[in-house]
Amino acid sequence: MNPHQPNYLPHQQQQPIFLAPQHDQQLLQHQLSHQQQLQEQQLQQLQQQLQQQQLQQLQQQQQFQLQQQQKQLQLLVNDSEQNNIQMPAHTHVTPSPLSKSHHRHSHHRHEPPHQPQQPRHLEEFHPQTHLELQMIQPEQQSSQQQQQQQLLQQQEHLQHHPHQSRSVRGKSPVVFKQQQIQEQQQQQQPQLHNYQHPQQNEQRNAYPDEQNEPPQQQLQHKNVEQHQQQHQLQQQQQSTQEQQQNLESDHDKVEVIVDASIEPEAIAGQHQLQQQQQQQHNKSIKQHAPTLTTESLPQNQQIVSPLLQPLLRKPTKKLRRDKAHELLRKRILVGTLVAMMVATILWLVAFSINYWASWEFPDGVMSANKNVIRGQHAGLWKMCREEVVPSTNEKLSSCIFMKQFPTSDELIRNQKLYDATVINYRRSCTAIGVIGVLVMVLSIISTYYSTIEPRYIYKRLAGSLLLGSAACILVCVEIIQGSLEYERKYLPHMYPPKSKHRFGFCFGVAWFLIICFLVFSLILFFFSRKQKDKLVDDRPVIIGRI
Repeated sequence: MNPHQPNYLPHQQQQPIFLAPQHDQQLLQHQLSHQQQLQEQQLQQLQQQLQQQQLQQLQQQQQFQLQQQQKQLQLLVNDSEQNNIQMPAHTHVTPSPLSKSHHRHSHHRHEPPHQPQQPRHLEEFHPQTHLELQMIQPEQQSSQQQQQQQLLQQQEHLQHHPHQSRSVRGKSPVVFKQQQIQEQQQQQQPQLHNYQHPQQNEQRNAYPDEQNEPPQQQLQHKNVEQHQQQHQLQQQQQSTQEQQQNLESDHDKVEVIVDASIEPEAIAGQHQLQQQQQQQHNKSIKQHAPTLTTESLPQNQQIVSPLLQPLLRKPTKKLRRDKAHELLRKRILVGTLVAMMVATILWLVAFSINYWASWEFPDGVMSANKNVIRGQHAGLWKMCREEVVPSTNEKLSSCIFMKQFPTSDELIRNQKLYDATVINYRRSCTAIGVIGVLVMVLSIISTYYSTIEPRYIYKRLAGSLLLGSAACILVCVEIIQGSLEYERKYLPHMYPPKSKHRFGFCFGVAWFLIICFLVFSLILFFFSRKQKDKLVDDRPVIIGRI
């Protein structure tokens, strides 16, 4: 992976997050401010680069001017040397005939002397070069003066002694001496030609491939490129400002859809990941800030923060449809959770009251207190009777608590009330009813956790527990029906002649709860499809292994 680029996750690239309006506005403002800071840093860096390049250009121009001045100085030095070497006008030489012929031939062989130029002051060009040349010229001038004096002496000697004017080679000594002086001057002249100012060497090192061409054209090209880069940065800044204004003006018109599939913990995890990505992005910017330029960017390209790009994507029809389905799914799950809690409360109420079955006695039954029993209703814990006093026709209601574990004395005294088989039925129904309550509580917990963590395994667990709850209620209903059938067959005092029997309110509630729990389990199984693509890939998953 490239460390300069922010590290995006696949689920964020495939499905962008559309947050709430307030949070979205805060994120947009923060990201736009960060974007402006980046552009300001780039502008500052470009300004610094422009200043450095301008300084370099000035230095190069100065060096070029110094080169021209040094060339002119060299020409002046050569002219001055040639002027000093020429013979004075007041001297006259009388050569011999052989020397005249030799001088005639040598005139054809040698180039004509240079025309004297007007001397220029060396201080006009550069003071340093003038001082340095003054250190070299005194020795040359002293040697030239000595040579001129020797020539004058020889000329005077020749005038007095003309017979000594011929040399071994047939040349006059004056011409021979002049040739020697010219050779010495030619040996001394390369020293001046080889002399260069240190700034000239720097200029040659700066332009090794373009020594013959002046750098003005190159400087013009560089200036044009710098102006183009600055113009591109200004255009980018204007485009970002226009984008910010458009976002602020159209913020109220944008349709924001909350991602229903992302739960509170998932949202918190995504925020943490975004913060980590932003910190890494800021570190990379700080590390590579001096090398950041717009040369690598194409024209008319805007610098947009990576965290801002998913938020600027407009929702499509498919995305809206998916989000609507996810929102509906979550609402159904929450409604199912609330209905499960209500159903559990109803089961606790039905399990504790005594309206499972009721009996009516039209002719009446005499009790031990010599009262007439008109009817009775019973449950798992109590049995209540409605009695009438014969003398006063007063209606009375009395309830008897039926123990689950009666003593032996109570069994002997109340044989009609405590039958061994009926007691076993009641114990079984009570135990299964309590187990059903525990299973319902576990199913509620697993359903609530499935709304937080969108893993299919929790929904399937909750659906299985709901099936167990429905089975517990169904078993309780069957046990009560079996108990009533046993009493009708084997306990005639519970069912006297002409008596009417019917099931009570709790019996209907039990059957209703069975149907409700079955529907709840089907809903959870239906929404227990795998949704792995909507979860964070690097997030730890609890799989239940040790």
